[in-house]
Amino acid sequence: MALPPEQDLITQWEREQSSLKELLQDGDTESWQTRADFTGLERVGGVDLSFIKGDDANACAQLVVLSFPELKVLYEDSQLVTLSAPYVAGFLAFRETPSLLEALKKLERTQPALMPQVVFVDGNGLFHYREFGLACHLGVLSGLPCIGVAKNLLQVQGVAKDKEHASQIQALQKGGDTFPLIAESGRVLGKALRSSDSSSKPVYVSVGHRISLDTAVRLTHACCRHRVPEPIRQKKQRGIFDDAGCHGCHQVALLIYRSLPLWNLLPSPQRFLHCCSRSSSCAHETPEAPWTSRRRGRHALQRVPAQTLSLHKLQKGGGQA
Repeated sequence: MALPPEQDLITQWEREQSSLKELLQDGDTESWQTRADFTGLERVGGVDLSFIKGDDANACAQLVVLSFPELKVLYEDSQLVTLSAPYVAGFLAFRETPSLLEALKKLERTQPALMPQVVFVDGNGLFHYREFGLACHLGVLSGLPCIGVAKNLLQVQGVAKDKEHASQIQALQKGGDTFPLIAESGRVLGKALRSSDSSSKPVYVSVGHRISLDTAVRLTHACCRHRVPEPIRQKKQRGIFDDAGCHGCHQVALLIYRSLPLWNLLPSPQRFLHCCSRSSSCAHETPEAPWTSRRRGRHALQRVPAQTLSLHKLQKGGGQA
């Protein structure tokens, strides 16, 4: 009896995950990783996909490279991409890795001297249903050391967001404090890290590839000025704005604007972009952006002109204009 299409795809992905997992290196592989001050590490990267709210097919693939230890931006890239794979819990990598890998390959082709020596991934690594999350997948395929850093706890393999977990968080007194994320098997899959003194909420760090957990945690803390490490935090901010003003994903938002039905009847592109902007560091006082790094892209456009929103819903079959 033939399997349903989605189950057949999941079975195929499970085989591919198992095959790639055999290539995973869970340990330090670079000399800078063994040094207390990470001497020899000069460039750290951050990658993620941001979705237009209400559109689960188009996304903005983002890559930022920072200097280390200064954490100054050396390179940034945002590209509109179309995703062909569906979202399936536990198989996020098959949806996102191709675009993120292409961003790294593009940098290697055009400016190889700026290739990151380690990549922070906004997601999980070994802390995953089958111990092979997005950071592992990208690491193995790119060959680069990768670290998974998640802002929300993935409740998996017996790790739960319960009273015990809450008490462990309360016990984190200062930046750099951690506690292990232990699976039912007894294996430590990652660590919860209080990344700065000013933030009581931890991030969840796990190995992606070619780095040990202790080194991944130390480096994550070293890259944190706030709760989220700068390679990920800067990527999210600079995907919409740069120091010169509104830029980055505004170019992508304009493409989205042009793709809407009857776009010539909408407010001007400038007003559309103004209504779609958000950045805590931008001098412009603007409402919420349409961009989100929520994996499933389910959210509707927020605070965009009503005519724009209704036409966008019409395009997606969500209602009458």
